[in-house]
Amino acid sequence: MQIHRGLEFLPVFDNAVVTIGSFDGVHHGHRAIIDKLINVAKEKAGESIIVTFDPHPRKVVFPNDRSLRLITTTDEKIELLSATGVDHLVIIPFTIEFSQINPYDYVDKILIERLNVRHLIIGYDHKFGLNRTGDIDLLNLYEEKGAFTVSEIPKQDIDDLQVSSTKIRQYIMNGDMEKANRLLVQPFRITGKVNKGLQIARAIGYPTANCSLPNPDKVLPKSGTYAAEAYCDGAFYLGMLYVGSSSTLKKDADITVEINIFEHLKQPLYGKEISIRPLHFIRQDQKFETKEELLYNIEMDRVESLYYFGQRDNNQRVTSAILNYNGAQWLGKFLIEQK
Repeated sequence: MQIHRGLEFLPVFDNAVVTIGSFDGVHHGHRAIIDKLINVAKEKAGESIIVTFDPHPRKVVFPNDRSLRLITTTDEKIELLSATGVDHLVIIPFTIEFSQINPYDYVDKILIERLNVRHLIIGYDHKFGLNRTGDIDLLNLYEEKGAFTVSEIPKQDIDDLQVSSTKIRQYIMNGDMEKANRLLVQPFRITGKVNKGLQIARAIGYPTANCSLPNPDKVLPKSGTYAAEAYCDGAFYLGMLYVGSSSTLKKDADITVEINIFEHLKQPLYGKEISIRPLHFIRQDQKFETKEELLYNIEMDRVESLYYFGQRDNNQRVTSAILNYNGAQWLGKFLIEQK
């Protein structure tokens, strides 16, 4: 896939088949559009082109609205789109000036002059141009004039669930990763560099890889613990992910994303890029009165995570038995002594 940033230096596309959108998450609804794009391009012996925007249009049109959180950063989106087999990705810098383009100029100066569109594929209820006044009816007028042909993809449903980036964001923020991941082509992930952190988790016997968050607009799962996968330095790992402020051990701390990897690592991952996939919500974040209580709950998180992976892979079962258990305080003390 060739990546083009901006409209100024585009090549002359041959028999261009184009689709346009934010494609946040690159979910199954998006894939229906992209699959159609690629198939039509093959039928017409043309080039398949995805046009997207950076930043997300809502960040520019509604600058005071802080509610939008992105499923994928631009880099994550590029990686996901490159795996689809599309020929070109055009990333348009979205600005206030760009948002003021009227729909006819949008079609004439961008779609026709810049992209040399021959066939346009859009999602259901696609809007464009100033105040989002351009729509399928306007595009059909151009088709009637012979400028290009148009296809509109209907709503997509997966197991009776409407596919939309908004719905997926809500699932993620609610911690319902199974539902979110059913609608995504690839599981939701959080990507960043591994930083050293304060090493508090290491001190209590559960070392974690702390993931930096370079994009403040990235959506995060609700605070709590998750069974999770991590990909780093060419290898996949299983572990348990913590999203929260570590209120038991720290005061007034920022939200952190850190994963305890179950496999023993031969060397630290500091400075390397890590991609974490939260897969299953275990429990919400909470403040414990004692370190023993915290340790007990962390160990139970670990047991439940292992059980989840055992069920998922259908090749192992994990059973936890606590004999002569007289309370979290004593179990916590035992766990500390074992570390």
